[in-house]
Amino acid sequence: MRTICHTIFIALVVILFFGSVAITGAAAREHDPVEEIRLTASNPVPDAQFGRSVAIAGDLVAVGEGGDGAVGAVYLYKRQGRTYVPEATLVSPDAAPDSYPEFGRTVAIQGDTVYVGARFAQAGDLERAGAVYIFRKHGHSWQFEDKIVSPAPEDEDNFGRALAVEGNMMVVTARKSSLEEGSAYIF
Repeated sequence: MRTICHTIFIALVVILFFGSVAITGAAAREHDPVEEIRLTASNPVPDAQFGRSVAIAGDLVAVGEGGDGAVGAVYLYKRQGRTYVPEATLVSPDAAPDSYPEFGRTVAIQGDTVYVGARFAQAGDLERAGAVYIFRKHGHSWQFEDKIVSPAPEDEDNFGRALAVEGNMMVVTARKSSLEEGSAYIF
């Protein structure tokens, strides 16, 4: 009797297991397959490192190309249905000729505002101190609004190498600052 109950129990467990696998597999097949969407620069520049930084918020994607020795840019894409279309290309509003600020080395998005780090942007008389540029969408266009620099700028201190935004706060690093071997600033 005990052997029969044990056999019935094992048979029920096996039936339940394979039944749940079949149901799970059917549910998985009901979902759309994962689609690959490839974003590319509208005007690619050799060695610019498109994709060096990325950010996404809602239907907006920002892709930076601020690689080593590049002027840089940030490409914005807007979701339309199941694809993304180019929305705008952001460039440094004050990059000097023959300068390589690495604009787009970092990006962050919050609502209708895009924050762009350029670790070698000019700050005052310092040619490579770094900055964060703020762009905001007004109607259908993106406009430059502000440039944030370190309160204690130093040449090549990498201000804007990393940044994060949450609510009304922004944190920006200057990882090579001589102030205690690097700094992070909260704005």
